[in-house]
Order: sequence, then C-alpha cells, then structure tokens
Amino acid sequence: MRAWTPAIVSILGAFALACSGLGGSAPSAEAPASPASPPPAEAGTAHAATTAAPSGLPDLGRDLQRGACENGPGAEGADSYFLGAYTLDGDRVSGWERWQLFANAKWKARGGRDCSIEWRITGRTEGVHKCGSCDLGLRVHGQADVQGSDCPEELVKGHRAPTGEIVGGEAVDFDQVYDVERRPDGTARIYFGKSGKLLGEGYHDAHGIVWRSAHSCRWF
Repeated sequence: MRAWTPAIVSILGAFALACSGLGGSAPSAEAPASPASPPPAEAGTAHAATTAAPSGLPDLGRDLQRGACENGPGAEGADSYFLGAYTLDGDRVSGWERWQLFANAKWKARGGRDCSIEWRITGRTEGVHKCGSCDLGLRVHGQADVQGSDCPEELVKGHRAPTGEIVGGEAVDFDQVYDVERRPDGTARIYFGKSGKLLGEGYHDAHGIVWRSAHSCRWF
C-alpha cells in the first residue's frame, strides 16, 4: 500500500491487476478514492489511537469498505487501501501514511488477519512539480514502523529466498514527492509529483491534509 520503493512497487503492480469493489484501483494506478463526504464515526483502524487526522479534518480510515475481495484471481486476499494525513507547520510537513488490509476468509484460514503497515512522514513543502491545477508541492520521507505493524511477519519483513536474500518485505522506508490540489470547498486531491498521476482524494484546511486511495483487492 508505490512509485515509492522496489518493494512497494511490487505491491502496487499487483494491485493494478486486482478487482475493485468501488470501480477503482490502488495507488499504482492512481485512481481517486472519491470520499464524497466525511465518513461517519464508527469502527476505527488498527492504528487509530496513534494516527489521528489533523484537528478539524475527518478520519478517512473510518467506514472503509470490506468484504469485496472474497473471490477473484487469487485465493487468499484482502480489501486494501492507502491513507495519509499530513500536518503543515510553516514549510515543515509531518504525519503518517498507512497501508490498510482487511483479510478475506481464505487468508484468515491460513493465518492472515486484518492489519496495517504504517510509515512516519517527515518533510517540507515546495513548489508544484507537474500538476497544473495544484498549488502545493511536498517532498517527504517515510520511515516504516516495522515493530508497530500487526501484519504477518512475512508480509512486513519478507522471507528468505533460496539464494539467501530477504525478499517481499513491504515495511521499507521511502522518499517521494507529491503535488496537492487544495480546492475552495475544502476537498483535496494528491498526485505523484513525478508522473502527475492521481494518488488519492480527501480534505484540507489551513493546518493539514488527509487523503485515501481507492479500494482495491490485494491477492497473496
């Protein structure tokens, strides 16, 4: 849950081939999440206590669709989202990004579970990179919270291949640039700064930005 690092690129490449209950795809295909209105306050996510949205902005990790990935090109799988929340303080950026998974029945039967991997975000604002309608650029570093993840260890840290190398670990640090379109009605779109492709949609105010990607299915 990018154009971010080799490991994350492998996830999102698979996402682009997955089914989507919302008619969208994962961030690799840069489809919008289209949160038409702030979601109701109900069940939170695994990191809800430590990754609240900036004050005044809705928590887009609530009321996420699940159960749309029971059948598909793979057996074990999960409903998948990427989410982010950034606080802006002058030219400084801080916050988090999260890959959220809701396990289907077949993955649960083989030891899978609802879980997430999270990255601590630090960075700065700068000029827009590619998006003609955007008014803000971000340059960020994501530090993976390996120990804090509740996903299966192989998904987080990878496994040892016959060659002896560790492959498949998705909790890896990354560097990225984004462009943000902050609209007068309080909605926002966030794009990859290099490709100009849409990553997700959300909301903004004077102090921060929240966004989420479209729903996608992740197959294992």
